[in-house]
Amino acid sequence: MSRLRSWDDVRAGWDRAVDAVVQQPPDSVTVRSAPLMSRLRAPDAAVMLAGAGGSGKSCMVKALTRHDPSGADPPRRSEEAELHRLDVTTPRGTRRIHLHVPPGQASYERDVELDRLLSDGFYPSGVVYTVAFGYDRFWEKEAIEFAAQTREAGGRIDLAALRRRKLGDENRTFARVCRLLGNAWHRSDGPVWLILAVTKTDLYWDRIGEARDHYIPGGAESSDADIAKLSHQFTDILEALTSQVGKQKLRVDVVPFSCMLENYAFGTELTARPKMDQADSRSLSRHFLSVLGERL
Repeated sequence: MSRLRSWDDVRAGWDRAVDAVVQQPPDSVTVRSAPLMSRLRAPDAAVMLAGAGGSGKSCMVKALTRHDPSGADPPRRSEEAELHRLDVTTPRGTRRIHLHVPPGQASYERDVELDRLLSDGFYPSGVVYTVAFGYDRFWEKEAIEFAAQTREAGGRIDLAALRRRKLGDENRTFARVCRLLGNAWHRSDGPVWLILAVTKTDLYWDRIGEARDHYIPGGAESSDADIAKLSHQFTDILEALTSQVGKQKLRVDVVPFSCMLENYAFGTELTARPKMDQADSRSLSRHFLSVLGERL
């Protein structure tokens, strides 16, 4: 089957995910940690879960593997590479995957792990990449530094400023990963796929269309000139990746995702509350799993 799709097709896939919140479909795909006795079995596929620090990767792993269905454990910094051996069961059967999770924080360790996963002839057949529409968590040291820099420049710390900072960081991280992915996938023979999981959508569900247009090429432009520029940068990176790898080879999906309802705060100031309930959040998780199951 041809993998060539237009961005309108990708946008339609996003809209199906949004519709799932209303329809609340039943589980069609389950993910479990592989039994200890079978962990030496070779995987059917290698998948990488990547994204900027604070974008929700650890929450996603816990929610999808049912270690904590609500993803409600306190978020933590991911400073070491992780490998999860998972059995993914779909209506077509069960597949063993090795889920590689590089550290989210910008560090030497992250660079080493990305180079290991995306060079020397080894590459994942699929990548789940988390982006958070600027709602990535600020860790304590980072928050202190950002506040000091902003005050020194005479700027104002508000939600818009926080999001602009995080969206800029997101673009830089995504650009580096896509450079490595493009080189690895360009040399590969088989089909590959990328799922952009737009996380923490419960915090901006009332503006979910803006998130869709930010990440999928060809959408409406933001009224905030700085955000619009950041959106163009992101979609340019995405389109460059699809051109380098080849649209016949690379399948791209962009889907909204939520697994933990949590207030968004900077320091002691509350700046955003969830705009959906846990049932709606679970519907997005189930839909994401169905998309993942189709790609495996």
